[in-house]
Amino acid sequence: MAYISIFLISTTLACCSEQLYRKNKRELGAIVAIIMVVSISIFAGARSTSVGTDTEYYLVNHFNWAQGYKNQFPEFLKYMYKYEEVDVLYIVLVYICSIGFGNVHVLMFALSLITNTFMYLALIQKREQISVSTGWFIYCFILYNTTLNIMRQSCAIAILTYSIVAYDQKKISNRKLIVLGIIATLLHRSAPLAMLIILMLYLFNNNRKYKYLLILLTSLICAFPLFFEFLKFVISRLNFLPIRYMTYFVDDNAVQSGVLLDTIVYMLPTVGLIICRLKCKKREMAKYISMGLICVAASLRSNMLMNRLNYYFIVFFSISIPLSIRVMTKKREGRLIYGGMILFCIVFLWIINIVMYNYGQTCPYTID
Repeated sequence: MAYISIFLISTTLACCSEQLYRKNKRELGAIVAIIMVVSISIFAGARSTSVGTDTEYYLVNHFNWAQGYKNQFPEFLKYMYKYEEVDVLYIVLVYICSIGFGNVHVLMFALSLITNTFMYLALIQKREQISVSTGWFIYCFILYNTTLNIMRQSCAIAILTYSIVAYDQKKISNRKLIVLGIIATLLHRSAPLAMLIILMLYLFNNNRKYKYLLILLTSLICAFPLFFEFLKFVISRLNFLPIRYMTYFVDDNAVQSGVLLDTIVYMLPTVGLIICRLKCKKREMAKYISMGLICVAASLRSNMLMNRLNYYFIVFFSISIPLSIRVMTKKREGRLIYGGMILFCIVFLWIINIVMYNYGQTCPYTID
């Protein structure tokens, strides 16, 4: 299958890049990493416009409309923002690719390149603590097919993930964090809410004084099924979400497949993280446990809006799972057993949701 092939090839390249980095051949390692990111982005860009429910309905339509507004960018911007309710940076990218290149596959490649680049950058911020290739493997099987649908949000997710991880590692300043947060928001307006929650989890985790606030915040979010109706009432009254997202919010039947399986698969690594926290006393695990519990709680609610917000937390499994594999035990056999079990479950979930249920209609992969 095409997806499995590109996932394994890109993971192998990520592993080669990682080995070259550890051997102080950093320039060569960087070249291999670039080849890996570009190749999997070309794979996304070359796909048929029929691959992915959102591709033809949203992306191709937006691209074609942009061509009708040649030399009229202000009018196109106004129309898209007002009637299509999409965000400014995405509109600019659509217009540039449409007028400058005239090929929708260039736009598909550009969106995928942004997502994959920032995801890889996020992973290498933790390369001293995790296996980057394992993290990349998890990202491919958990989120890659989703990025072929929710393309704008995927860019925002990747940028936020990178910015928060880099900020936590003290690799970027407060100013750069804010700038990246604004860029993510200009791609998808769900970004500020997710960024606020994740930053609070990081803040509460990093300061021992706030550990009870971390527990409280996690408990409140995990109790979401209990106050879902109240939250729905508040959001509908504030009316700050676009109409189509309001539809996602109130439609409990929007997501129909794999809910129980998702919950089980999210629960397994979360339980592993809890065991690691108790066994190794690593405080860093607490924030990842919180995110894992949020994923579990959100998966219990078959609702499109919760699904969309949940992706901002699911992506952190690509960091937390490799971290838990490394610290769970010092014995190589134990790591292989625990890691193999988790990765098997992730691949199994991908087969059920993507191949069998064809969630998001990204299978089969075809080229125009």
